[in-house]
Amino acid sequence: MIGGSLFAAALLIGISAPHGIAQGTVSLNVAIYDTNCFALDGEPAYELEPAVREKGTDARSLPGVSESTIDATLEKLQSNMHAIVVTRSGKLSGLLACGEINSVTLPDGTVSVGLREQIGSTYGGIAILSSNASQTTVRAFVSGGLSEGAAAEAQFDNLPIDQTVDVIVNDEGIEADQSVFPVGSRVQFSVTNEGTEPHEVMLELADADEEPLGDEGSQAEIEDMDEEGSATFTYTFDEPGDYQLADHIGSHYLVLDITVE
Repeated sequence: MIGGSLFAAALLIGISAPHGIAQGTVSLNVAIYDTNCFALDGEPAYELEPAVREKGTDARSLPGVSESTIDATLEKLQSNMHAIVVTRSGKLSGLLACGEINSVTLPDGTVSVGLREQIGSTYGGIAILSSNASQTTVRAFVSGGLSEGAAAEAQFDNLPIDQTVDVIVNDEGIEADQSVFPVGSRVQFSVTNEGTEPHEVMLELADADEEPLGDEGSQAEIEDMDEEGSATFTYTFDEPGDYQLADHIGSHYLVLDITVE
């Protein structure tokens, strides 16, 4: 019986789980380490399913939800130190939230683990562990936990930037000092217009037409840059695939291919 614990999880986070996964999603990596949150190192003992939530303005308040069944008894996870860890890209350098698996079993047989914010990430949540004979089912609910508007944007703005890429757009094309990125990297694009007329630069999926990535509150684009103008935008590559930096102003169709792998 896990219904009571799941209901408590929803109350703690202040939101309800999504009913389905949209095509545009944000996913966070979840894993179990055989240590505590203050001594994280090495590789995870168990990799769990990513915590996935819908992307978009109307979905910001929804949690990311991860559900996995692992080959370890709940008693084993409780008897030795283990921690549930949430990261941006599976690397501890992108640590978002963490919580130790405790030895307290609730009356319904489950164990609740609070996922605490780490290094100012603004992320937190709860995990519910339930025994399944020789296995354990882990359900994790992760959220930025911030209100709508500017505060909601801060849950992403506060994340560290992995790298800054210089981009130049002119009347002939778009150039960048890097065009291949690893999945999970948060990249700041620093764009300069070296052309003789206004230009724009937006990050899109390959072959898109005026469809900048992001959402209504924070789109990955710079519009109508005057000659010698410069500006920046930031984007986290959550999914591998083919992308492009593009300029669609007027008769222009300038494209630089981007690969995420």
